[in-house]
Amino acid sequence: LPKKESNKAAKEALDIAFKLSPNLGAAHATQGLLLSQSDTKKAESSFNKAIEINPNYAMTYMWYGTLLQSRGDFSGAYTLFEKAYVLDPKSPVAAYNVAWSHYQSGSEVKAMDIFSKIISNDPYYPGAYNLVGGILATRGRLDESINMYKRALDVDPINKSAIKGLLISNMDMGEVEKTQQWFDYANKQESQFLAEEMSFMKSRFLISQGNQDEALLHLKNIEFTSDNLEMKYYIDGEIAFYQGKYAQAINEFERLRNKESLNNDYFYYLFEGQPAVHLAYSYLQLEKRSQAKEIIDGYTLSLENGKAKKSNDPAYYYNMALINALQNKSSETYQYLQAAIDVGWIKAWQADMEPILGQMKQDQQFGQMMGGIRARLANMRARNDDDNTFLLAESDSF
Repeated sequence: LPKKESNKAAKEALDIAFKLSPNLGAAHATQGLLLSQSDTKKAESSFNKAIEINPNYAMTYMWYGTLLQSRGDFSGAYTLFEKAYVLDPKSPVAAYNVAWSHYQSGSEVKAMDIFSKIISNDPYYPGAYNLVGGILATRGRLDESINMYKRALDVDPINKSAIKGLLISNMDMGEVEKTQQWFDYANKQESQFLAEEMSFMKSRFLISQGNQDEALLHLKNIEFTSDNLEMKYYIDGEIAFYQGKYAQAINEFERLRNKESLNNDYFYYLFEGQPAVHLAYSYLQLEKRSQAKEIIDGYTLSLENGKAKKSNDPAYYYNMALINALQNKSSETYQYLQAAIDVGWIKAWQADMEPILGQMKQDQQFGQMMGGIRARLANMRARNDDDNTFLLAESDSF
């Protein structure tokens, strides 16, 4: 069923459940889940009521944790995920949530240990393979991540996370033909992706190939089918930013920053920190240094205290490189850029099109760094060609 129809059916079933028993914990938990997209305060109230009635229903903690995670409260989410896992240690979903939380807090070994337990309990749970695929991709081991995402599709041929992972890993590796094949595959799974999601991915693909003008045109033509204002503000801000319309970019990024449901820390987390650094750069281009400094200081503090640093995520070092470039600290920029490469950052295309690094692109040191990454990517593409297997039944795209 389409999401709208399934939500309507769930609400009708919920109304019946409340008439039969108004003190059913599972019903209040389901109500919280349905409200999570439209009214987070009422959703929290429903989840808390469910816990009060039945503190031993694991799904309440999982759904509540997912809500907190979506709002940037990762510590609160982790606490709830742990409770769900204790109540239902054989649940692959509960285990996945705890494993990912471990990874994000810097405990990669613990995350992989839980992955082994998930596979032991349920080898057909795709989330386990997506978990490892995500970790490998973050570490720059794209060819290995692709194999994991394919394993997820072997057990769930329409798994959205696996398809998205395959698209991103292939485009970051420079696999143009294979990326297009996965777009063809994704387009056949119409119910899995919103139109704007696929359009955004297409734009990312174009810009990773250096086709910036075509990518921006593609972004301009995105028609939103949902109320995802965060994505809309971000895209409108990025279009203005890359066109050099800095006042307009500031307006859109500030609308995102001041969105009622966001706190400052979550703004810095969104879209891998791009809105924050591009907002600061836009302020600097208009000589508004105090406003730029406010963003730079806030983002630096967020990064230093955030999960990316704890998990030794390459994104932490790359964004610190951008922050130092904004402050004209060339030596520190190179140090952080090298640190990002050392722990797996491989998005040379991202650095190539980043205006903040504009003055460095003519440096020999910068060229050598990006050249080293491209050599690694070429080796991965060669290995990917050697292992181009997909275990699903024959697909027209393969």
